[in-house]
Amino acid sequence: MVLGRGPEGAATLTRQPPRSALLLVRRISDYMADLFERVRASLAGRYTIERELGRGGMATVYLARDLKHDRPVALKVLRPELAAVLGAERFLREIRLTAQLQHPHILTLLDSGDAGGFLYYVMPFVEGESLRQRLERERQLPLDEALRLTRAIASALDFAHGRGVVHRDIKPENIMLHQGEPMVADFGIALAVSTAGRERLTETGLSPGTPAYMSPEQASAEPRLDGRSDQYSLACVLYEMLAGEPPYTGPTAQAVLAKRLTEPIPHLGTLRGVPPAVEAAVTKALAKAPPDRFATAHAFVLALTAGSTRGTHPRWRSASAALAVVIVIGGAVAWFRASRGSKGGHNLSNVAPFTSSPGAKFGPVFSPDGNEIAYAWKGENEDNFDIYIKLIGAGGPLRLTSNAAGEYCPAWSPDGRNIAFFRKWPWSDRGAYYIIPALGGTERKIAEQYGQDVVFGRCIDWSRDGKSLIVADKMAPEDSRSSILLLSIEDGQRTALVSQPDLYIANPILSPDGTGVAYIQGAGFLAGDIYVVPVSGGRPRRVTSDGRTLNGIAWTADGREIVFASNRGGLWRLWRVPASGGTPEPVSGAGDGAAAPAIAPRGNRLAYVQARVDANLWQAAGPGWKGRRPAPLKLIASSRWDFEGAFSPDGQRIAFGSDRSGSVEIWTCNGDGTNQTQLTSLKAADAGTPRWSPDGKTIAFDARLEGHGDIFTISAEGGTPHRLTSDPVENNVPAWSRDGKWIYFSSNRTGNWQIWKVPSAGGSAIQVTTDGGFSAQESPDGKSLYVWRDGGTIWRARPSGEETTRVLQGVPVFAWWRVFPGGIYFVDGSTAPAQVRFLDFATERVNTITTLDLGYSVTGPWGFDVSPDGKWILYKRVDQVESDIMLVEDFR
Repeated sequence: MVLGRGPEGAATLTRQPPRSALLLVRRISDYMADLFERVRASLAGRYTIERELGRGGMATVYLARDLKHDRPVALKVLRPELAAVLGAERFLREIRLTAQLQHPHILTLLDSGDAGGFLYYVMPFVEGESLRQRLERERQLPLDEALRLTRAIASALDFAHGRGVVHRDIKPENIMLHQGEPMVADFGIALAVSTAGRERLTETGLSPGTPAYMSPEQASAEPRLDGRSDQYSLACVLYEMLAGEPPYTGPTAQAVLAKRLTEPIPHLGTLRGVPPAVEAAVTKALAKAPPDRFATAHAFVLALTAGSTRGTHPRWRSASAALAVVIVIGGAVAWFRASRGSKGGHNLSNVAPFTSSPGAKFGPVFSPDGNEIAYAWKGENEDNFDIYIKLIGAGGPLRLTSNAAGEYCPAWSPDGRNIAFFRKWPWSDRGAYYIIPALGGTERKIAEQYGQDVVFGRCIDWSRDGKSLIVADKMAPEDSRSSILLLSIEDGQRTALVSQPDLYIANPILSPDGTGVAYIQGAGFLAGDIYVVPVSGGRPRRVTSDGRTLNGIAWTADGREIVFASNRGGLWRLWRVPASGGTPEPVSGAGDGAAAPAIAPRGNRLAYVQARVDANLWQAAGPGWKGRRPAPLKLIASSRWDFEGAFSPDGQRIAFGSDRSGSVEIWTCNGDGTNQTQLTSLKAADAGTPRWSPDGKTIAFDARLEGHGDIFTISAEGGTPHRLTSDPVENNVPAWSRDGKWIYFSSNRTGNWQIWKVPSAGGSAIQVTTDGGFSAQESPDGKSLYVWRDGGTIWRARPSGEETTRVLQGVPVFAWWRVFPGGIYFVDGSTAPAQVRFLDFATERVNTITTLDLGYSVTGPWGFDVSPDGKWILYKRVDQVESDIMLVEDFR
């Protein structure tokens, strides 16, 4: 008798096989040994095949060494019969697309090829175990752990689904655990298999998927599968993590599939006590028909945690609803000021304040007859933003909304009867679109918001027939594409006019004749252009071509021009450009800080926001302070914007950014704030992020001389800046290596944000990371590189970018952390006041050091540093925020 495994992996006791079976086993063993040697010979020179790791229905996986990069890898060789069906050309073409799946919880494709008739692909070798191995050891996982793993896996699946890739074989064997973090493997075969077609695979006797985790539609050989099939499989995996077995089991694969198609959905609660929300979510995700499941894996995860009081740190603090606007505008409405009396261009006359009450106001929009303006205002109590309307020339404002959340972006319907708006909850990651009668009344929710928050300018408009809202959003929560959408007010149905992957899209505005939508598109908020897309469909047409910071756009009443706000001249002002394209010209007379323009459909009126923001650099006692802590001190101040302070290596000097000279430049001063001196004079270049070299003689910074970010260095004593990058892409956030030979920076030159480095003396840039990153800092000993990724996590890697490990989460801003010997100081903006915390490398514990009052904002433009001796913390505080709506009569 021997111990073996049944179809579901259960141990079974069987009799010794007859001699014929032993001969068959021996032949198979000889064949696999011969295959091993043939694969080894075919790949000699590129990979050294060390040993077989395992075999699956589609491929054999080997532990190999990548000779070029001297690293262990997992090399998968497709079974010969599968390779014959797919064909080398088809397989290699399709699998290349999976190289785009760069996600923290997806095993990345490193290489693929055809060698000696073998089709193979290569993934990182994960040191750890599979989820299957852990379940064999523990059988059931704690609820919190199972939900944590599910959330991470779901994020990977939604990421892939947004790029049109369905995995088709989610199971514990394909989920690797690296230092506790799940990594989804084998996306490599999914695309090629789906392209080849199931009929051709059937000829080989092979079939993607595993019976215990296969969705009913996949088991029924449905030709087209979507992300809901993977969602079903993920629900099966979660079920097993909690119950100790998959939802359907049986002695054979056929028995399992028969149960799945005919028996009722099993209830998790009969096997283990779980919260009602978890059982309900799992049951829904296991629905036999895809339409009865959740729309996305992300929605499944949200339902799993419904009613839970725990969650991620809120991104905004309740005490400052203004932060959503004022600081999103952080670089926008009033970061910089517009110039007065510019030469040339168009001049405004009859400019007068439309509002003069205290507090911030944003997003003005005219009624269809041009006699009223709707806008967002914090109100006299300055508690949170609500929607108000005010008649031009008489009376006070009428308040339309009174929700505890913030409301922004009002938009009048074409008939003037309703106003659409956007609502954002302070503790939520998303908002929603609503409409309300223009005279007040019951509001109605139209749809959830999935994209980035853009609450300045105009983020909502109406279609000409009044049946749809026009918004900049996403088709689904985890869709990587930003889109201009028509949002049906009847049922919330989304129709995309234009979709672009990994781009910033904002401020959609319908043309006066209703045929086109103007909008802003670019690599990010700081690098946008104006486009127009036909409502009837078609390719967008580019109006501007210099990639500048834009804040709000508006059509002139005749549709011939577009007016917009930009700091392309160094300061914020209004500009106008022919709608057909051309050279923008300034609109003079708008005053300081002009932004978010709106033009009346009738009456020759223009409205815009004029903002006044005073931001300064403050100093507070740090962790190294001994004795009684002094009160925080305003160290570097002006009536303008001072931000991004950085201590020199000896702590005796400070570099910072400021627009006090009329353009955003790099300045320096003594450590006590005296001797403030302008270092750069780049004009119109938005210089920022100053970083001292290890010897304190040079300062690196980023600036936008040609409409995109580049890295520069300059002597700390002044002089001519030295440009290190010149590619027509974004290059931002410099950081020195500890030996001073390299400068790390973030760049989107590969299509997504990664960390690169360039010699500080000049030379070619080298890519460091492949799995994402937006800011980086070397450890004091130079042996590790710490990388901040979107989502607020910090990862440790080698300086070469390899062997990444997550060390910290809950850091909401890329500039709010500093690496010191022994740990990381960072700002947690989820509380009021914000907290400075410290991650101790030795104990892996996080302790609170002190609190900071950041004023009106908890996000950028940023400022946080700790002096080398730990005695002082330098941070940016917004001390005053005021904005009013200005009205221009007889605008031409």
